[in-house]
Amino acid sequence: MINKIDFTAKNLTSNAGLFLLLENAKSNEIFDLVENDLVFDNDSTNKIKMN
Repeated sequence: MINKIDFTAKNLTSNAGLFLLLENAKSNEIFDLVENDLVFDNDSTNKIKMN
């Protein structure tokens, strides 16, 4: 379970901040967790997740 993610970027609203946010999520395998371990109660919601 993910309880907290700390970011060192000062301004996450800028493009550079967004890039750092995505790179941090990628390096912490957040996208893999969402793709492989996040399961919703119904099939239609799970299909939306795959898009």
